[in-house]
Amino acid sequence: MQSPDGGMLIALNLNEKHDVICWLRLNFDAQHLNLSFIRINLFLKEGEMFKGINKLLYVLAVFLMVVPLVSCSGGESGTAGGTTGTLELRLTDAKGDYQNVWVTIKEILVHQAADEVDDEDPGWLSVLTFPTGEVIDLTTLEDGQIMDLGVAELEAGQYNQMRLILAEDAVAPHFFANYVVIEGDEEEEYVIGEEGKYYTIEKLKVPSGFQTGVKIVKGFEIIADGATALTLDFDAKKSVVQAGKSGQWLLKPTIKVLDTVDNSVSGTVDAGETNWLEDVSVSAQIYLLGTPDLKDEVTVAGSDASDNLGDYFMYLPPGTYNIVAAEAGYAPFCQEVDATGFFDHRGIDFTLVEAATETATGIVTGLADGAFATLSFRQTLDCENGADDVQVEVLSVNIAVNNSYDELLSEGDYQLVVSAENETTLEFLFTVVDGVPIVLDIGF
Repeated sequence: MQSPDGGMLIALNLNEKHDVICWLRLNFDAQHLNLSFIRINLFLKEGEMFKGINKLLYVLAVFLMVVPLVSCSGGESGTAGGTTGTLELRLTDAKGDYQNVWVTIKEILVHQAADEVDDEDPGWLSVLTFPTGEVIDLTTLEDGQIMDLGVAELEAGQYNQMRLILAEDAVAPHFFANYVVIEGDEEEEYVIGEEGKYYTIEKLKVPSGFQTGVKIVKGFEIIADGATALTLDFDAKKSVVQAGKSGQWLLKPTIKVLDTVDNSVSGTVDAGETNWLEDVSVSAQIYLLGTPDLKDEVTVAGSDASDNLGDYFMYLPPGTYNIVAAEAGYAPFCQEVDATGFFDHRGIDFTLVEAATETATGIVTGLADGAFATLSFRQTLDCENGADDVQVEVLSVNIAVNNSYDELLSEGDYQLVVSAENETTLEFLFTVVDGVPIVLDIGF
């Protein structure tokens, strides 16, 4: 029959006894077909209240199954008139050199698209808050492990930046809000809130992280009635910096934002047969010759370190990469991998050949207090399945001003690219030969 608003009324007898009738309204036009619920009639005999409740639950279950199948629309995606969508945030981490890296997240903000962004801009929106602080050990999120941070509803539109506000106050029983646990000469499991014999605990100073937050520049779009999922890839190994003679440790978060976790590269690293190699750096790199700034010629899209079985795993945006395996004492190796499809690219394995080593040492000077320099040690390799004469990064370390570095390198020719914020990038060329230590001071 016809309803007063021009739609069609449908009466459904939901069982053969005709004592449960569900009334629905069907409205449709050239582009939309919508089914809505009106009422349920229950015809009960005296003393059948419990049966009635069961019948009501049965009707609701049927309705929830039927509506998604019948309600549909053509043309534009989403429900007509929708103005908001959802943002889901997750967290993962690349394997690092520390036993534990604890951070406490207080709040996450996003910024709607604009030409200029500053701390006082009213375009900042708080999407996730953790009143007591979300305490996370980043080392538990290695090897592809993912933690859900939360889901927020946002107005549809373009967003161009995110900020991660870290907490300053410790959450009991932790000693500090943000700190690193460094393994000693003997293995000992860290117990939260207790001093250990074979490990040390260092508080992490977070420049600006407590007030303006850690800036993450990454554009994303919220679609009306749609869902956007982003994964924050927190690289703890590159984020923790020892601040030289001050004795302080800094947390300078290095965070990449992944649009998908449906695309990955994985494999094993060995020195022949089942001689698995642990703690080998494996990274996905892009080489762009002739960039205005030398530091940008080689970019790292993702990285991991092999575990005790030689396994590594990286989430990556779809693309073509130079997958590089490098470890002191072995010659580095490179493979070009087409990872443009949305699936797991497995079996990207490496067998490394032993090589002689020597040390490279020096001191970093000429920077402001609290600043640090990034030292990128690079070599030229022929990539398997790819191009020849490709520049790859075999080691990257962050060194605080007035602090020294001491790195073990495999023999070969090197290009050392040194960069620091608001400073001109420096370049040094040298050759590592067994028995001839390299001493190279870096002054800005």
